[in-house]
Amino acid sequence: MGRRPDPRTESTKMRIKKALLKYLCDSPFERITVKNICDSAGIDRGTFYTHYRNLSATLDEIIDEALEEEPSRRPYRCTLTDGQYNCPYGICDKVREHPEYGAVFFNESLTEKIIDRISSYSEAKYVASLTHQCDLSPEQARTLFLFQLNGCLAINRAAYRKGEKDWEETRDLVGGFIQGGLGRYKK
Repeated sequence: MGRRPDPRTESTKMRIKKALLKYLCDSPFERITVKNICDSAGIDRGTFYTHYRNLSATLDEIIDEALEEEPSRRPYRCTLTDGQYNCPYGICDKVREHPEYGAVFFNESLTEKIIDRISSYSEAKYVASLTHQCDLSPEQARTLFLFQLNGCLAINRAAYRKGEKDWEETRDLVGGFIQGGLGRYKK
């Protein structure tokens, strides 16, 4: 049986992550310091380093939490079979449910890191799904994966900046476009 997490540890880590999310709303990641986070979270540097080796580790944990697979809601694979395109990432849905993640996903200074993390979660499944459903090579499927991921981040970032709360129309427009294009290659 696994060890249960210490509630104090979890509470401290949550305060640290909330402080980082708050700073990311207004600042590029490179300008945020451990001191900023400690001051905002009401802890000292020793406490911070007890839980995280650096701010990048804190950020990675936030991103990983945001990308946790929810099998009942997001298959993390491209699906073309039911007349509707299913996004493998679910960023827009995740941000709608948890607006605080917008500070991470749509902070331009983090684009490369976000793409790398999402790729580690879903690229293999996306590529396998596309090559199975479409007449595409793995390299072609990977190219489409990166194109879609970068495009979706850009579209969602623009909507987030404008304060748009309802993403469904845009999501369906982009999904229809992707499905229509991929339909051309369907086996």
